[in-house]
Amino acid sequence: MGWIFKLFTGGKALRAAGLNLEDSFLRISVVERRFGVVRPMVSEELKLPSLPDERNSVIRETLLRLREKHRVDRVVIGIGLNNFTNHSIELPALSKKEMRDALFYELENHLPLPPEEYVFDFFTSKKIMKKAAATVLALRRERIDDILSVVKDTGLNLSAVRCSFIEGINNFLSSVKPENAVFIYSSGESYSVAAIKDGIPVSFAFIQKSAGRDIVAEIEKIRGPIK
Repeated sequence: MGWIFKLFTGGKALRAAGLNLEDSFLRISVVERRFGVVRPMVSEELKLPSLPDERNSVIRETLLRLREKHRVDRVVIGIGLNNFTNHSIELPALSKKEMRDALFYELENHLPLPPEEYVFDFFTSKKIMKKAAATVLALRRERIDDILSVVKDTGLNLSAVRCSFIEGINNFLSSVKPENAVFIYSSGESYSVAAIKDGIPVSFAFIQKSAGRDIVAEIEKIRGPIK
């Protein structure tokens, strides 16, 4: 739930729902921030229908229930890695806010459409000689138009759209501080994998949990750069 915590500011009591949409599951976390303390309130998981209209209906009803029952007033959406493209961009070392602003313009050189057509998330490597390499994950906005419309229909505020995998990596890097490692993020029907070299993610993969698939062999391929 750290990906929700980071979005709280100020001293006012706030309640937010984190919706993690991965595979055919909806994972929900509701937290409250009061007097600088963040408190988990609700956590649940729902299996979503396969048809888009039915999925959207379930998500809408869930948000309305959270608003009514838990007085949630804002939403953070987490999206799986398989929906994003990844790009490596080198920029001068900047603060996180300055980096986000700079990346928005730099992405014009890396994406087939204008940056306005995407939402993106990123993390940066170690700063060397006043420069930093950013790994950017970009998501076509049209791929989440439906869920954005659902949130708007409920009257809740959309605080952010994040890549849930990046949040998992960030928590791993800050707590374990590995030099070389393979980070595996497991969801209901898939694995998202990152190879970490010198404390920096250098390659990514999305692996479906399908019958007959050699998961170990595929993870070994990702591990190549850090052997």
